[in-house]
Amino acid sequence: MIIDKWKNVDSYFSLHPLMEEGVRFAETLMNCPAGRYEKEQGIFALVQARETTDIKSEPMECHRNFLDIQIVVLGKESMEWTDIEETVESTFYNPEKDVELRMGEGRRITVSEGEFYIMFPQDCHKCCGNDAGNQFSYHKIVLKLPI
Repeated sequence: MIIDKWKNVDSYFSLHPLMEEGVRFAETLMNCPAGRYEKEQGIFALVQARETTDIKSEPMECHRNFLDIQIVVLGKESMEWTDIEETVESTFYNPEKDVELRMGEGRRITVSEGEFYIMFPQDCHKCCGNDAGNQFSYHKIVLKLPI
């Protein structure tokens, strides 16, 4: 997992051949309403505008076929992260949704407006959580880049 300020995102363009193109696409969506947005080459993004929730009892998730880049545009959220080897499979991998749910505890991290994080296949996470028990509104973009 990588977490950083959005202003530094260009430092990560060499991580993936579609990273720069995906970032430019995400930048066009910063003020778009919630929904799914498609781009060529398998790139897509989910724009979300919601309230955080209690994620304590939620399973962790991981993805095999996409990098998961989450950009907090407004507000903040709490998320949990851990390595896949620290979790136990709870559902079989769903290739249509590119998601596997796993049980385990993660390190809690607050991600604030203007920050982003990148999840790789070995990164299990749960997102959109309350921060220190407090609920917040957030607007974020979940950018998916095919691996």
